[in-house]
Amino acid sequence: TDTNLIQIMSASISGQPLGPTTLDELDNRVYNWRSKTGKPQSYYQPNPNQLALYPIPDGTDTYDVVLRVSWTPTRASTTVIDYVYEYYLEEIAAGALARLLAVPNEPWSDPDKALYFRGLFNNGMQEAAIEATRSYTRGAQHIQMRA
Repeated sequence: TDTNLIQIMSASISGQPLGPTTLDELDNRVYNWRSKTGKPQSYYQPNPNQLALYPIPDGTDTYDVVLRVSWTPTRASTTVIDYVYEYYLEEIAAGALARLLAVPNEPWSDPDKALYFRGLFNNGMQEAAIEATRSYTRGAQHIQMRA
Protein backbone atom coordinates (compact mmCIF):
# COMPACT_ATOMS: atom_id res chain seq x y z
CA THR A 1 0.00 0.00 0.00
CA ASP A 2 1.20 3.52 -0.81
CA THR A 3 4.36 2.33 -2.57
CA ASN A 4 5.86 2.61 -6.03
CA LEU A 5 7.87 -0.13 -7.65
CA ILE A 6 11.38 1.10 -8.43
CA GLN A 7 13.05 -1.98 -9.86
CA ILE A 8 12.62 -5.72 -10.05
CA MET A 9 15.81 -7.16 -8.62
CA SER A 10 15.06 -10.81 -9.39
CA ALA A 11 12.13 -12.99 -10.39
CA SER A 12 11.38 -16.69 -10.44
CA ILE A 13 8.45 -18.85 -11.45
CA SER A 14 7.91 -22.20 -9.75
CA GLY A 15 11.53 -22.14 -8.59
CA GLN A 16 13.04 -21.33 -12.01
CA PRO A 17 14.70 -17.96 -12.68
CA LEU A 18 12.66 -15.62 -14.84
CA GLY A 19 14.76 -13.27 -16.97
CA PRO A 20 13.94 -9.69 -17.90
CA THR A 21 13.11 -8.63 -21.45
CA THR A 22 11.86 -5.48 -23.15
CA LEU A 23 8.96 -4.70 -25.43
CA ASP A 24 11.41 -3.83 -28.22
CA GLU A 25 13.22 -7.13 -27.81
CA LEU A 26 9.96 -9.09 -28.00
CA ASP A 27 8.77 -7.05 -31.00
CA ASN A 28 12.04 -7.77 -32.84
CA ARG A 29 12.42 -11.41 -31.80
CA VAL A 30 8.94 -13.00 -31.61
CA TYR A 31 6.22 -12.74 -34.24
CA ASN A 32 2.78 -12.04 -32.73
CA TRP A 33 4.18 -12.37 -29.20
CA ARG A 34 1.29 -10.50 -27.54
CA SER A 35 -1.06 -13.43 -28.11
CA LYS A 36 1.31 -16.28 -27.20
CA THR A 37 0.40 -18.35 -24.14
CA GLY A 38 2.29 -20.94 -22.09
CA LYS A 39 4.65 -21.12 -19.14
CA PRO A 40 6.25 -17.69 -18.72
CA GLN A 41 9.94 -17.51 -19.57
CA SER A 42 10.56 -13.82 -18.97
CA TYR A 43 9.04 -10.63 -17.64
CA TYR A 44 8.88 -7.01 -18.73
CA GLN A 45 7.46 -3.78 -17.36
CA PRO A 46 4.96 -2.01 -19.63
CA ASN A 47 5.04 0.89 -17.16
CA PRO A 48 6.99 1.61 -13.96
CA ASN A 49 4.39 0.08 -11.62
CA GLN A 50 3.39 -2.99 -13.62
CA LEU A 51 4.93 -6.38 -14.29
CA ALA A 52 3.89 -8.53 -17.26
CA LEU A 53 4.87 -12.11 -18.06
CA TYR A 54 5.84 -13.52 -21.45
CA PRO A 55 4.31 -15.68 -22.68
CA ILE A 56 0.96 -15.06 -21.01
CA PRO A 57 0.08 -17.89 -18.59
CA ASP A 58 -2.51 -20.05 -20.34
CA GLY A 59 -4.63 -20.69 -17.26
CA THR A 60 -4.24 -24.48 -17.32
CA ASP A 61 -1.41 -24.52 -14.79
CA THR A 62 -0.73 -22.52 -11.63
CA TYR A 63 2.64 -20.96 -11.00
CA ASP A 64 4.34 -19.56 -7.94
CA VAL A 65 5.92 -16.24 -8.87
CA VAL A 66 8.50 -14.84 -6.44
CA LEU A 67 9.82 -11.30 -6.89
CA ARG A 68 12.52 -9.39 -5.08
CA VAL A 69 11.89 -5.71 -5.69
CA SER A 70 12.99 -2.28 -4.58
CA TRP A 71 10.26 0.22 -3.86
CA THR A 72 9.67 3.66 -2.45
CA PRO A 73 6.76 5.19 -0.53
CA THR A 74 4.40 7.34 -2.62
CA ARG A 75 4.01 11.04 -1.89
CA ALA A 76 0.61 10.20 -0.40
CA SER A 77 2.06 7.65 2.02
CA THR A 78 1.49 8.48 5.68
CA THR A 79 3.84 5.84 7.07
CA VAL A 80 7.37 4.70 6.41
CA ILE A 81 9.02 1.47 7.52
CA ASP A 82 10.67 2.08 10.90
CA TYR A 83 14.23 1.31 9.78
CA VAL A 84 14.07 3.98 7.06
CA TYR A 85 13.28 6.59 9.70
CA GLU A 86 15.73 5.21 12.26
CA TYR A 87 18.70 4.93 9.90
CA TYR A 88 18.14 7.74 7.42
CA LEU A 89 16.33 10.55 9.25
CA GLU A 90 19.27 12.98 9.02
CA GLU A 91 19.75 12.31 5.30
CA ILE A 92 16.03 12.72 4.58
CA ALA A 93 16.02 16.01 6.49
CA ALA A 94 19.09 17.18 4.56
CA GLY A 95 17.32 16.44 1.28
CA ALA A 96 14.23 18.36 2.39
CA LEU A 97 16.36 21.32 3.48
CA ALA A 98 18.25 21.28 0.18
CA ARG A 99 14.99 21.54 -1.75
CA LEU A 100 13.58 24.30 0.47
CA LEU A 101 16.76 26.36 0.44
CA ALA A 102 16.95 26.10 -3.37
CA VAL A 103 13.53 27.73 -3.92
CA PRO A 104 14.33 31.04 -5.60
CA ASN A 105 13.20 34.49 -4.42
CA GLU A 106 12.02 33.45 -0.96
CA PRO A 107 13.19 34.86 2.38
CA TRP A 108 14.63 31.45 3.32
CA SER A 109 16.47 30.90 0.01
CA ASP A 110 20.18 30.21 0.34
CA PRO A 111 21.85 28.56 -2.68
CA ASP A 112 25.11 27.88 -0.81
CA LYS A 113 23.37 26.08 2.03
CA ALA A 114 21.17 24.26 -0.51
CA LEU A 115 24.33 22.84 -2.12
CA TYR A 116 25.72 21.87 1.28
CA PHE A 117 22.59 19.98 2.30
CA ARG A 118 22.28 18.42 -1.18
CA GLY A 119 25.80 17.03 -0.66
CA LEU A 120 24.82 15.55 2.70
CA PHE A 121 21.73 14.00 1.13
CA ASN A 122 23.68 12.57 -1.83
CA ASN A 123 26.32 11.10 0.49
CA GLY A 124 23.57 9.47 2.52
CA MET A 125 22.01 8.03 -0.63
CA GLN A 126 25.35 6.57 -1.68
CA GLU A 127 25.86 4.99 1.73
CA ALA A 128 22.34 3.55 1.68
CA ALA A 129 22.93 2.10 -1.81
CA ILE A 130 26.15 0.46 -0.64
CA GLU A 131 24.41 -1.05 2.38
CA ALA A 132 21.53 -2.35 0.24
CA THR A 133 23.94 -3.83 -2.30
CA ARG A 134 25.65 -5.70 0.52
CA SER A 135 22.22 -6.84 1.79
CA TYR A 136 22.94 -5.03 5.06
CA THR A 137 25.66 -7.52 6.01
CA ARG A 138 29.33 -7.19 6.75
CA GLY A 139 30.29 -9.66 4.03
CA ALA A 140 32.62 -8.52 1.30
CA GLN A 141 31.36 -8.25 -2.24
CA HIS A 142 32.90 -10.60 -4.77
CA ILE A 143 32.73 -10.22 -8.50
CA GLN A 144 33.42 -13.11 -10.83
CA MET A 145 34.20 -12.77 -14.50
CA ARG A 146 31.74 -14.45 -16.82
CA ALA A 147 33.10 -17.25 -18.93
